[in-house]
Amino acid sequence: MIDRFRRRPLYSADSEDTRTELAVLEIGPEDDVVAICAGGGRALSLLSAGPRALLAVDKRLDQIFQLELKAAALEAFDYDTLLAFLGIADSRDRMDHYAAIRPTLSPGAKRYWDHRPALVRAGPYYAGRSETVLIRLLATMRRLGLLAWAEPFFACETVESQRVLLDVHRDRVDRGLRWVRLFVNSASIYAATQDPGFLRTTGVSVAEVIARRLVAYAEENLVRDSFLLTMLVRGRLRAWDPLPAWLTRSGSQLVRKHLSALQLTHAGLTDVAARHRATRRLKWSVSDLSCWMSEVEFQELLTGLRVVSPAGSRICSREFAAKRRPSAESSLRLWALRDLSTAANARDLSALFPVEAFEVLPRGGDPSPHAVAVA
Repeated sequence: MIDRFRRRPLYSADSEDTRTELAVLEIGPEDDVVAICAGGGRALSLLSAGPRALLAVDKRLDQIFQLELKAAALEAFDYDTLLAFLGIADSRDRMDHYAAIRPTLSPGAKRYWDHRPALVRAGPYYAGRSETVLIRLLATMRRLGLLAWAEPFFACETVESQRVLLDVHRDRVDRGLRWVRLFVNSASIYAATQDPGFLRTTGVSVAEVIARRLVAYAEENLVRDSFLLTMLVRGRLRAWDPLPAWLTRSGSQLVRKHLSALQLTHAGLTDVAARHRATRRLKWSVSDLSCWMSEVEFQELLTGLRVVSPAGSRICSREFAAKRRPSAESSLRLWALRDLSTAANARDLSALFPVEAFEVLPRGGDPSPHAVAVA
């Protein structure tokens, strides 16, 4: 299976709800933003806030090329054509659409996508190894009837009715989650996806994290509102489904206005921080780096981000299964925006990736009204 997916980028679809980052980072027109590229959706959604500049960084060139293709499609196509090209809507013309935007791509991106026509024909939004493996795994479980317990939740129109369904079918839900625990384990998912985020956990298994957060999400939010859960359980997103911020009609229009602010850099975040010399506030969207880094690397990165960031800068991170907190050294002049993070997480539609935000204080200065000391 690894060989079958070696030609794919690691990520392509949105697994996080970037509206949450927009809420906690409070990006303004004078801010510079640095974001992990991954599948590209995070950077594009953050552009909707209109920053002065947005630097999307990634150590993997295929992720840079993924974002470059999406940005080119956003700039060239109307909304309906954009959804059709990406694979959200049906289309037989994706190769023609690719030919139309190909001249605007960098030489590296041209070579990359020229050699992967099957991924373009199927819809670039679903090109990633991680999404493909998980969707196919869940499709198999669905065919075996192991996800029958999940379907009724998508019909609920209120959280109250969803809670009743959870209580009425608690045994059924528990049986379904036991199957999730059986099939979703770190070794098997990593072997299929080559995503190291599944290997690094703290405290409990990946499956246990997923099971707990799915139940907690369903008790407070409508399952049908989550684009991530819709894609995984139904196998794909359609135009009438909930969509990431940058793929909504209004969101795509906002992003298109600010595409000139987008810069792409093939580098690690640590290297970017080490050579950055900021003269204005920075807003960092670093996503789920705790699952990709050792404890030492994570603390060193956090220290580096704090050192190069002027007062008023903010750092937004997400966690999946590896839970890390700033050390005494890395948290100097760093304050946790707990109220903002809690409120944003309550509305987050990704279900599986809670955020934590921090603000950089001036030396000897006072925190903003939102900030509390990092313990």
